[in-house]
Amino acid sequence: MNTRTKQTHAIISIVAPIHNEEGNIDRFYTEVSAVLKELNTGLAQRYDYEMVLVNDGSRDGSWEQIQALCASDTRVKGICLSRNFGQMAALEAGIESSQGDAVITIDCDLEDPPSLIKDMILAWEAGNEIVVAKRVYRNERSWIKRKTSDLFYAFFNMISDVRLETGMSEFRLIDRQVADVLANQLSERELFLRGMFQWMGYKAATVTYEKGERSAGETSYTMKRMIKLAWVGISSFSSFPLRLVVFAGVAITTLSGLLLVAMSVLRWGTETIIFTDISFLVVFIILSNGMIMSALGIVSLYVMRIHDQVMGRPSYLVWKKINF
Repeated sequence: MNTRTKQTHAIISIVAPIHNEEGNIDRFYTEVSAVLKELNTGLAQRYDYEMVLVNDGSRDGSWEQIQALCASDTRVKGICLSRNFGQMAALEAGIESSQGDAVITIDCDLEDPPSLIKDMILAWEAGNEIVVAKRVYRNERSWIKRKTSDLFYAFFNMISDVRLETGMSEFRLIDRQVADVLANQLSERELFLRGMFQWMGYKAATVTYEKGERSAGETSYTMKRMIKLAWVGISSFSSFPLRLVVFAGVAITTLSGLLLVAMSVLRWGTETIIFTDISFLVVFIILSNGMIMSALGIVSLYVMRIHDQVMGRPSYLVWKKINF
């Protein structure tokens, strides 16, 4: 029998990053609490829980609502970051402050169903250190969003040694051991958690669910943030862009050399003047500049990440904590 099935009074930590979600917090708390209480009853009251709500620089009344919940329920714990550091940093802050034997990260907009928590805990009890929730989109969801997501995962898997399943999100369960590794052994800034947990190599299981609609408000995960997250993931787990620059440089140099030779033969090997002297100069400048600018651009992006890492600034700063 798996040792987890013998545990008594194990703690489940729910970690939710919150950014301008005042219209969703109360309903999120109600639904998650109901699931956890039902789970506790069904499993002979072997589980207690805590709910870690991380306010990531909200500009609405989200922090005030978190404070009210903390006052009415001591199992709710509030973390207020000093400003908006982004979803990954907020998740990192919540995981590092959690005390649970298992930690479940979930957005509070209710697009990810709290009812799936029971299935995740059962998979964890079966011996899995990581349980990933895989999204299945309904047909009415944005076709462009689904296709761009599929293209990212396909490209990421093509160039990286770490493989990600299409539809992975930040809705997952991780064992305490995994959470401690994240908190104590990994010092990277701008973590790409989906790739990082796959890279760790712990035993993992997948559960699927149909992604729902937001309960209220609008998502703050803009296209700019998605592109930034995609680049963090690619640059963290693949050197392909740098190798691509080398291949492109060799190809452009070879092609431009062959073109210049062909132009030279046609220019001076025949009586007809097809290419003028300025044509040679234009081709050479365009090709060489394109190669140099492409190389410098990609290398600069990697250097920026190295610079951020060497600076040693933390991923987030905490302003206040409640009920810890």
